[in-house]
Amino acid sequence: MSLVLQNGVVVGSANISVIIGGVIVTGIKSIDIKMSQKKENVQAFGKQPVGRGRGAYEYPSCTMEILLEEWKSIVNAAPNRDPMQIPMFNIPITYESGGSNILPSETLNNVEFTSVGRPYKAGDMAEWLSVECIYAALDQ
Repeated sequence: MSLVLQNGVVVGSANISVIIGGVIVTGIKSIDIKMSQKKENVQAFGKQPVGRGRGAYEYPSCTMEILLEEWKSIVNAAPNRDPMQIPMFNIPITYESGGSNILPSETLNNVEFTSVGRPYKAGDMAEWLSVECIYAALDQ
């Protein structure tokens, strides 16, 4: 069976659930994660590389756009009302439709909040905060 389509449905934002602290957080607009592995050609005598070196995986950033109300709930549950003090946690991301998984879930491992930005603007219908995190490993 193809993982691309299941019952004619492709994954859209309506099919994504994010869980933080055991609670489904519905007030997230986006999660932007970066993951990389350093790779470089190994050059010896001659014009062409003789091999390729591979370094460690790196997880340079994770940014979420989260509603002010959701963020305040996280603040209220945090030690000393400081989300930066919350111990490492995992964030499972599931892809569901009608109670069944469309695709295998993913998990951001060992997440910690590192900063939050508050870009308040006149005329906004909702207040979206930019929350930066650090994480170590992505189970795909």
